[in-house]
Amino acid sequence: MRASRETLTGSSEERLFGQLWSALGVDPKTTPGHMTLGDLGMESMVAVELQQSLEREYDIKLSLNDVKNITVKQMTDFQSGNKEILRNLAKEIKLMRVRLSKIKFIIPFETHTKLNNAQNGNPIYFLPPVEGIFSMLENLAKKIDRPVIGLNWTQDMKNLNNLKEISTHYMDLLKKLSPNGNYDIVGHSLGAMIVSKMLRKAPIGRAVIIDVLSNINSEEDINNEEYLIDSFIKSIFLSDNFRDKISRDLNSIKDTNEKLKKIGSELREFGGKSLIDKDLDEIMRNTADRSKMIINYRMKTMKKLNQLKQGLKKKFLKSNGKLFVINPFEESDESNIIDRISECYFLPEKVCQIFVFLKKLNRSKIFQDFEGRMDIETVNANPNELLVSYYDKLAVLTNQYLP
Repeated sequence: MRASRETLTGSSEERLFGQLWSALGVDPKTTPGHMTLGDLGMESMVAVELQQSLEREYDIKLSLNDVKNITVKQMTDFQSGNKEILRNLAKEIKLMRVRLSKIKFIIPFETHTKLNNAQNGNPIYFLPPVEGIFSMLENLAKKIDRPVIGLNWTQDMKNLNNLKEISTHYMDLLKKLSPNGNYDIVGHSLGAMIVSKMLRKAPIGRAVIIDVLSNINSEEDINNEEYLIDSFIKSIFLSDNFRDKISRDLNSIKDTNEKLKKIGSELREFGGKSLIDKDLDEIMRNTADRSKMIINYRMKTMKKLNQLKQGLKKKFLKSNGKLFVINPFEESDESNIIDRISECYFLPEKVCQIFVFLKKLNRSKIFQDFEGRMDIETVNANPNELLVSYYDKLAVLTNQYLP
């Protein structure tokens, strides 16, 4: 009869962990907790034995690669009695693989794609985010009450080298899709910058910017590979554990292209055969290039505005349509939110309403914004809960603003 998975005898556990640390040739008490069992040179036979023991005795199912990616700290916490740490890890890995399997790393040839099943109302057009695929925004699109159409970053757009050319491309596309104008658009990251440019020339009815850029220290962050890597992995909803592992693996690699190749290799190993990775490498390279394009645009535009007289500056910033900005990040400094957002997207006065999530603050607050008021709402959630509450909140706000 199998021993209880919760009450293995001390001798059984002592033997299991004693054999593990002996095989690795380390003292877990003096070994850095962030190191993985694979980093310590775990051989396949030892990994198989640990894998089988975890499944047999604790009902924890992990692949051999997952076993090798367990950190020393996770293993010692487990050894000390916190059995849930590896159970939760196994659940997290399973969830991440399911999410990753649903993402198509393919650069499309079609100019647009329907992102939800809604039938009633005029379509809302989503501009592409910086990674060029809609994996981050599909959950939001499915919660929108009106039809949502994603304007794709296509194979034939490779030669578009600046935000002006990209914005013109999408304005021309929208002339075909919505010839009467007065259309509603939503932008995130790159899409948000496109929206800010289109507001000055396109026949927009209403626009929504999901603000993920105003917190960026432009030159410092966007040229930092760690920032680019973190942004890309967040866009495909992989876990902190996986992101930390990739960051550690990249520490010894200096060249950006080699770093991106390593990320691709890690993603393919993690996702396995279910990963749809046809254009993964190109998408990652494009993400890095477009991130830097955004910052170059912001720096050049800021320089241009600083050289203009006040009257010409107001004319340059004059916008059409109405804009609603949603800032979904944790905000602790409330004093400069409006200025920071308006400067990031070069917004004129009296053009928008702004909604900011203030997480981990114990209150909600009303602010005055360009048109008179700005709602500040508190959101308390851990990162996993936030993935759910984040899109629920965005959907509620977007549905209210674009009924």
